[in-house]
Amino acid sequence: MKITQEQTGKLTAQLKVEISANDYADKVDKVLKEHQRRAAMPGFRPGKVPYGLVKKMYGHAVMADEVNKLVNESLMDYLNEQKVNIIGHPLANHEKTSEINWHESSDFTLWFDLGMAPEFELVLDNSIDVEFLKINADDDTVNQEVTHLRERHGDIEHPEQAGENDWLDGEMEQMDEQGHEVKGGIKTKSYLFLKNITNADQRAQFIALTPGQSFEFDIRKVYDTDKDIARVLRITESKASHVHGNFRFTLEKISRMVPAAMTPEFYERVFPGHSDMDEEHFLGHIRQQIEQSYAGESDKLFLQSAIEKLIEANPFDLPDEFLKRWLLENSKKETTPEAIEEDYPSMMNGFKWDIIRQKIDEKYGLAVDDDQIKEYVADYFSHRYGHQVDVDPARIQAVVNGFMEKKEEVEKVRDELFGKKLLATLQNNLKVKVKEVTLEEFILTGTKKTKNS
Repeated sequence: MKITQEQTGKLTAQLKVEISANDYADKVDKVLKEHQRRAAMPGFRPGKVPYGLVKKMYGHAVMADEVNKLVNESLMDYLNEQKVNIIGHPLANHEKTSEINWHESSDFTLWFDLGMAPEFELVLDNSIDVEFLKINADDDTVNQEVTHLRERHGDIEHPEQAGENDWLDGEMEQMDEQGHEVKGGIKTKSYLFLKNITNADQRAQFIALTPGQSFEFDIRKVYDTDKDIARVLRITESKASHVHGNFRFTLEKISRMVPAAMTPEFYERVFPGHSDMDEEHFLGHIRQQIEQSYAGESDKLFLQSAIEKLIEANPFDLPDEFLKRWLLENSKKETTPEAIEEDYPSMMNGFKWDIIRQKIDEKYGLAVDDDQIKEYVADYFSHRYGHQVDVDPARIQAVVNGFMEKKEEVEKVRDELFGKKLLATLQNNLKVKVKEVTLEEFILTGTKKTKNS
């Protein structure tokens, strides 16, 4: 096989692939003999079907398959050996490639079009300033989290009179206009969480009820949606859509959440091992925990801003017409050249960032090898389960070996570690301007950025 390259434009080229019958004959023959060994046809014993008959039946398909494999492997080898930096992958040039007769072994020539990655000097230094939004949890956010934790760790009481934040357990019965129970109507055990009744006037009707009391109400006035009605009556939404009129609720039990008191015992339940914590330290831990939980979101927003700045600081051209064709031929859904043309401007930055990221990888050595993945998995396992069981090195190694057999999971970890390396590289080399914001300000900034991207 002979492969030659010809430049066809500033960022495009063609590959001419000349294939002789000798390049693929042995491979085709080997596959056909394997077919012959496994073939079962009427009139012949298994494995005794004549080679000529097998070749007549399967020869053209096998030849096409083997030639395609050979061409794909050879193209990748050539591009790697010649260090040809392409975008996407080669596209078959059907205009220059003659139709192939797969029924006859022969020499033939294939043509492929290439889109070339542009050459440029990477600009990645402190001349590029990028804003990093550091979230400071304000008092309102901290207090909301404390309220949530106090309720989660609180106790349930059963008072004698209903309040606006209580759960009411009881029985629901469908009633007619005369105030009688509907024969064959809906009757079920249910519960009402009064806080979920958004209409204050309707909610007020349930407040001060005591166990044993009954109360009739128009279900469509209390609940706005079929989903809420379905939940309360324990029926499907489809059935709930036909439900109207009055229901009688007979109260059986009231449940009230009493938030945990701000005591050292409560602090230790939230943060085990901190028995000597006071309220000031507890609130400090909550604040720190909130800020840490959003650190990943800050990193994402920083990366998005950094990508925009790097694309701006590293201008270069793309093989646009090749990429439009590449997008058309590789679309996972039906599309048209007109649709590609319309969407292409929004896709350009994706291609540009891929090229810049590759340059960063080459310059700073961000590639993640299997040893780094193994180390990550071993460390993860040790930290997650080490406090629960006695984890010995042999057990950790067994877990790592098992994980490395899961190719998709391995690639997920590789991408995650590469992302961390990339983020650190950008933060260490760009001029990072830290701006402290509240959670609300951060969300507002992120929303605006998403709309404008």
